[in-house]
Amino acid sequence: MWIFRSSLGPIPERFRPFWQEAKALNGADWRRKVFGAVKHRYRSHPVSAGTMEKFEKWCGVTMPPAYREYMLSIGYGTGPYYGLWSPAEIREEMEMQLSYWEDEDGEKPSAAKTFPYTMADAQTILARKAAGEKEPWAVSTWPIDGCIPICHQGCSYYSVLALTGECAGRVWDIDECGLWFPGHTTSCGVSPPTFEDWLMAWIERGRRELERKR
Repeated sequence: MWIFRSSLGPIPERFRPFWQEAKALNGADWRRKVFGAVKHRYRSHPVSAGTMEKFEKWCGVTMPPAYREYMLSIGYGTGPYYGLWSPAEIREEMEMQLSYWEDEDGEKPSAAKTFPYTMADAQTILARKAAGEKEPWAVSTWPIDGCIPICHQGCSYYSVLALTGECAGRVWDIDECGLWFPGHTTSCGVSPPTFEDWLMAWIERGRRELERKR
């Protein structure tokens, strides 16, 4: 089924499988039963190059290639949870969070600095979960260096895209209290997921959710 996209340029090759699956999910979810679909309604809005460059200048770092390409060609809206945020929504959220920041050294987190978590950290967290630990996550602060929130999951939870460091281009989950966990990946994906795998994982969850709600 057709999905609203406010600009009808070509879909990049790397995102064509996702786009076809998203259209199929939209068609199956005509009653908007997938979590968050009532909010984003499978509508996407590509970001202009000028808007992206302005956002990157504010962040002090270039966006990971896959995320940048997606936002320029498909854009914010359609996606996991309540949908992908626009650069303006991300900036608004970060400015609000940073306005609350208090540090004895007076230094606030920066998206341009190195993201502290690694692939090994993610595997350690997953191993703790598999072992049945009640609190397997990593604990630090929010906001933190080297990342931006890209969507709201509901309550105090966000999906965060690492911009720098070993995990650049990969997605993590974060609670406002500073509880970190690798984002959802596909059944055959690596954790934490790449941006592309994170999108496809949403498709998999959406299908399962519709099956349960039939």
